[in-house]
Amino acid sequence: MELLDLSWNRLEGEIPQSLTKLTFLAFLNLSQNHLVGRIPEGAQFSTFSEDAYYGNPELCGWPLPRRIHCRQLSSPQVETKGGVWIYIEPVMLGLGCGTLLGLV
Repeated sequence: MELLDLSWNRLEGEIPQSLTKLTFLAFLNLSQNHLVGRIPEGAQFSTFSEDAYYGNPELCGWPLPRRIHCRQLSSPQVETKGGVWIYIEPVMLGLGCGTLLGLV
């Protein structure tokens, strides 16, 4: 298989790292889905253009332009009651600013 077009399929989640093992893949199109996270690096993935990932606003990494949510992916997470995940850095920033404002 040299061509893999999975565009417009309502795919969700992260791109599996195992796809980087498809070294014979010449064309990949994952556009217009609901993919999230970092784009896997290595092998053929370094040759695909930004167009291959168009329409997945929660994706980040090469070859996409740097986006703010890429930094959030590496942020430590804390699980709250009910199983909802939150990022701790924005919470701590808000608490710090609120405390400072309260003291002033």
